[in-house]
Formats: sequence, structure tokens, C-alpha cells
Amino acid sequence: MTESDIDRKLSAALDNDKCRYFERSYYGVPDGFALVTRLEQINSDGTSKEIPDRWSTEIGPLRKFSLKPYLDALFRARTGYYRIIVFIVTLHEIVYTNTPPDRDKAEEWVIDGSDRLPDAIRKLEFSEKNGKMYACTALI
Repeated sequence: MTESDIDRKLSAALDNDKCRYFERSYYGVPDGFALVTRLEQINSDGTSKEIPDRWSTEIGPLRKFSLKPYLDALFRARTGYYRIIVFIVTLHEIVYTNTPPDRDKAEEWVIDGSDRLPDAIRKLEFSEKNGKMYACTALI
């Protein structure tokens, strides 16, 4: 099995009718790759917002006029919930940080990456090397 096979499995899961993560970017990491989904807006319960709000990076307009939400929108930053998923396929351990990326950095990940898995990575064997096993980790 190659890295390309792993990419096909991840892509098939992301493309299905329930998920619909059609935009993504790839990055090379030591002995593997990272696949980054597009930043999406979600509800407080973790479900995706309805389209077109799901893929918008701005909080949508007020659906129904009310004085309090209108004043809040004028004088305070509107908050929302966002999600980005990064799949990392590598032989190496991942070191976590407690500092989440800001919105601009998360948007850059999709824009700055490659639109497909580079050929040099596609051909890598997804197997044990020097006693280490490959793993696929999802960071949300």
C-alpha cells in the first residue's frame, strides 16, 4: 500500500455526500503528508452550518431583525464556531501545542498548499520502516 492509496481512502471519505469536503490542500511532512480541509463554520453542537454559511468565513447577516442582536453586531465582534481538519500521515510522533491557529492562518493552509499529493510522496510505501509504523492522525 502506498501513500497514494491512503490519500484515495481519505479523499473518498471526505468527498461523500454527507461530508462534502471538496476543497483541500496537501503538504509534505517528514516521511509522509498532511491533508488539510477547508475552514468551515459549524454550530455549537459540532454540526456543519447549512450552505452557504458553512463555507463562509464571516458570520452571516441577521436573519430576523431585533434591536439587541443588531446593536451587538454594530459594537461587538460577532463570535462563531469554526473547524478545520488536518490529517497527518507519517512515521513520526506528533507534538501537540495548546495554541490553536487563528482564522487567517487556517485559511492560509488551504490556499498555500498543493492541490494534490506530490508524485514523490504518492509513491512512498505505507509500511514499517526501521521499526516504526505509519499512522494517520486527525487534528481538529
